[in-house]
Order: sequence, then structure tokens, then C-alpha cells
Amino acid sequence: MHFVTKWTENKSQLLLLQEAYAVFGGLAFVLAGVIGLFNQALGFGLLIVPIVVFSALGLNIIAWALIRLGVEASAVKAAKEIAEEAKLKKPVRRNSPRKTASAAAKKSRRK
Repeated sequence: MHFVTKWTENKSQLLLLQEAYAVFGGLAFVLAGVIGLFNQALGFGLLIVPIVVFSALGLNIIAWALIRLGVEASAVKAAKEIAEEAKLKKPVRRNSPRKTASAAAKKSRRK
């Protein structure tokens, strides 16, 4: 069980899912090969399992790559829009309380 806890720490759910697909597909492929040594028809029949698993893994990788591409592209676009808005707006300069107090003191001295 230590292997499972060490494997799951500091990894995203997506990466864990993809690694699980790859491990399960590899084990199913090896198992189908070993069974195929004794019974060829059953071995070929069991090859459908790793084919399905590796197909699901491939589709999962492609889908997440497209999702990431869309999310990152929209995030970059939003960041550029925010930067453009920030450039267009002029910063508002406000007098600090010290400057205002000193200006008032100078005016009272002049009188």
C-alpha cells in the first residue's frame, strides 16, 4: 500500500488516470500474450481489452490536450485584454495627507 500512497502524492487526477490506463493496458497486453501461448483463440480474444484501454488512453490524452489548449488560449486572451484596459486608463493621482497639510500650512503663513 505504500506504493499507492507514494504514487498518488503530488500528482494531478488527470496524470493518475492516464498512468492507470497505461499500467492496466500493459498488464492486460502481457496477460493476453501469456494466455495466448497456451490457448491462441482465447489470447486473441483477450487482446480486445488492451486495445480498448489504449484507445481510451489515446482519446483521453487528445481530449485533455484540446481542453488545455482552449483554456490556456482563453486565459492568455483575457490577460491581454486586462493589460490593454490597464494601459488605456490613466492612473489617478491623489494628494497625500502630508502634501495637503503642508500646502494648507503654507497658505496660512502667507496670510
